[in-house]
Amino acid sequence: MENSGNDSLLLPGDRVEKGTWRDLRKQQSSTSDEEQQQEAERRAKFVHELMIEKAPATIVSLVGQNEYKQCAEDLYFFLQSSVCLKQLAFDLLELLLLSAFPEMEKAFKQLRDEKHIFGQYTPN
Repeated sequence: MENSGNDSLLLPGDRVEKGTWRDLRKQQSSTSDEEQQQEAERRAKFVHELMIEKAPATIVSLVGQNEYKQCAEDLYFFLQSSVCLKQLAFDLLELLLLSAFPEMEKAFKQLRDEKHIFGQYTPN
């Protein structure tokens, strides 16, 4: 009972010719990683195209083509920053928690007031 054509689905009785199950899983995960990478690149290209090449005519006429392109590219690369995305996630989490638990406002205010302490090194 040989599997015909579908390498990702193994049936009882199928032979694994490339090695162990672990090798097969590693091969499948590497192809899925490659597919995820290709999908991420495709999406990034699509977003870049929307922001730069398909710019709203009104904004371009107000600020100029070169200025809009430079600003859109800066914004695009800024949004790719892991630091920016982490900060955005923390801010959204804070908003979510405050909307669910308004009584936490005092705690968040205290954290904002004392945030300069968090990055300081204190030897033991």
